[in-house]
Amino acid sequence: MDDIPSSYIFVALIIATFLANESRSCIKACLAERLDVPEECFRYDRLRCSNEVRLLRLHAGAPWERLGCDIIQCSKEELPRYQAISYTWGQKTQSHLVWINNQPLRIPANAHEVLHRLRRRKKSRCLWIDSICIDQSEDGKGEKPQQLDMMGHIYSKATKVLVWLGDSGDSPRAVLFLRVLSAAFCERQVHFSRTRADWTALIALLKQPWFERIWVLQEVAKGKEVVFLYGPHMFKWETLIPVISGLFDPPLATLGLQLRRITHSEAAMINIEFPGAFIPFRQVAIIRKNRGAMGFIGKIMPDEKKRDKDFWDYDLTPPLSELLLRCSRQKATEPKDKIFALITLSYEARIANSSSKLFFDPYSTTLPVVSTISSIDYGMEAHELYIKIAMKTLTNESSLVHRAPLILLPSAGIGNWRKVEPIPSWVADWSSLPEAILLSFDHGDVGNYRASGLFSDHWHYNSKLATPLDPEESQHQNEMRNLGLRDCGARQYVHLGPEPYTIVLQGMHVDRIKSVVEQTYDPHPAEPDLEVRLMAIIAWFDETLSLARILPHDDNITDKVVLDSYWRTICGNRGVFNGTFENPISEAFIHEYKSQIQLYQRLLHSIQRYSVTSSPRDVQEYENIALEVAHAQVTQFGLAMRQHAGHRCFAITEGGRMALVPQLSKPGDLICIFKGAQTPMLLRKNILEGENEVRSRLDPSMWQKWFDEMYPFPSLMAPAPPSVSVLAEKFNLVGECYVHGIMLGEMLSGVDGEAAMEKMFCENFVLV
Repeated sequence: MDDIPSSYIFVALIIATFLANESRSCIKACLAERLDVPEECFRYDRLRCSNEVRLLRLHAGAPWERLGCDIIQCSKEELPRYQAISYTWGQKTQSHLVWINNQPLRIPANAHEVLHRLRRRKKSRCLWIDSICIDQSEDGKGEKPQQLDMMGHIYSKATKVLVWLGDSGDSPRAVLFLRVLSAAFCERQVHFSRTRADWTALIALLKQPWFERIWVLQEVAKGKEVVFLYGPHMFKWETLIPVISGLFDPPLATLGLQLRRITHSEAAMINIEFPGAFIPFRQVAIIRKNRGAMGFIGKIMPDEKKRDKDFWDYDLTPPLSELLLRCSRQKATEPKDKIFALITLSYEARIANSSSKLFFDPYSTTLPVVSTISSIDYGMEAHELYIKIAMKTLTNESSLVHRAPLILLPSAGIGNWRKVEPIPSWVADWSSLPEAILLSFDHGDVGNYRASGLFSDHWHYNSKLATPLDPEESQHQNEMRNLGLRDCGARQYVHLGPEPYTIVLQGMHVDRIKSVVEQTYDPHPAEPDLEVRLMAIIAWFDETLSLARILPHDDNITDKVVLDSYWRTICGNRGVFNGTFENPISEAFIHEYKSQIQLYQRLLHSIQRYSVTSSPRDVQEYENIALEVAHAQVTQFGLAMRQHAGHRCFAITEGGRMALVPQLSKPGDLICIFKGAQTPMLLRKNILEGENEVRSRLDPSMWQKWFDEMYPFPSLMAPAPPSVSVLAEKFNLVGECYVHGIMLGEMLSGVDGEAAMEKMFCENFVLV
């Protein structure tokens, strides 16, 4: 102590005194915020009209001072410069205070945190944040639907969208590694150093709750400039998206491995940590690029009328159906938010909001799309919204914005758990989608299944073979011709049924489920014990193969043939083999299957030996085993199994076929092929009556009202086939399935000509 200069001690005392005073000030501010709260809290002034919004002026202040601000009300056409905040609410408890005009208002903790992060010391800033700018009290319920309608406009007009991800002790490492990885995937830097700690920090960043929410997709897609805040660090959208694309987009991820951007171990770790593959954000990247392209085309084509007529040739804005398929697994507090958060990003909404709607789409059947979008509102119940969207998309899939027939039907069915009720079996519950990956999504011309032959092909569906509409049917058709648009509409594969809340499809009954293995294949089990996990996987293989082997054998169906059908079934008979997508897969793929089984058995033996010895030197071996388990799930065969057998049950049919079916399938369920479907569908006879029948809980007059809203022109809606009556047998849709031997149009083999194929789909199925 005697060796320390007195000047050092004096400076230390000054610093200590300063910190003590600051601490007291901070404590006083916290106490003032929590204890000295006036009984009178802030009350919102009513918005003067439906197109008015509130903005927040955040006052300058030191970090320890309470948050002060005031509210600005202005028309959406006369907004000043402001920045919009994108964040997650977290706990809905309004536990923190902000002071508006010296009156307190309680807000969520996350909102309080981001405002503290954004407050400047010497200059106020203008912001929009939903928890303050929209009245969240009971008095503000009436304005909330109107404000939600303007969310897209609010984020699109902001100078910046500021995304608050939260804070973490690893945020410096995560952001630095994100930038390094982004540069590597942009080919500005091929070789770069990284550690396991770098990957751990990056995974923690990408697992922030913000990435799981559905509303944030709109906020990012609409923003002019998107900046992420992670603790004290910042990075732009342009830094993030190369990493997401490089790690999760299959062609780019494969390229990343080939160029040694990442190792197989790192790829395995990423695949296990993020089974969802960030599909929604890759879709948002497409939307943002498309918006930039549209702006460029607008500049080089100043003639507005000509530009509007030709825009659809360049527009890659996805239809609502595609957005629902790609993005609806994102989380939402309200079930109906699954629709409202995506609808403003859709091609249909762009048409509906256009000043010259009729120029935007070359098919007349787009008009029901426009009327549907413009006639839904946030006041609708979730089940009403889901039914109305299904009604529109299934019966008007012929326009350019619905490129594939029956695109949403595989997402529906009672074969998986559903939350929103009451809805018919043919309506998808977007709040509780099946865990299994869709079999009938668009995998390209090579990868798609074609169970209904050429009718499965969406290019055929929208081709010149489409049925011409009667030119004298309505004035609307003549208007479309005068505008130079094509006067055709594709055949309808789905018709509204003879009774409310029913639909009719034409198809053929091909088989029936005989027996089902109840245990599903889970590619991402929550079970932390490796031994239990491996035993469950091996038991699933043993049980399913045993069931397959009870199928009848003869001179043509040997055990070798059964084994061949089995391994093809569990991997969907399609996949990437040696860099090439195969459908069906080649004989060489069986070696992948055998290697997979042997690998699981070897790993189980190793883990059991480790459990017996339990010596400290075996810790490294245990970690190696865990890594090999991860590797096994991202082999060529492992990925194919995850995409097809994952969260499905293995079954055999009365016709001697093997199948992968929805989780709640039962023996006796019918296997049918609908005209226009890529995959077979399971149906179950509707035996429910009285109060248990879904339609008895739905209002028939509402069905008619929706019909009148969506189809103002008679020519836009084909009647149900005349042979269908109200007494026709009715079925519940169970869901889509894989049935080996009928996935590539084999049921139509030997049938020559389209007319003959049409006759094969001679049965009318009424779904309820």
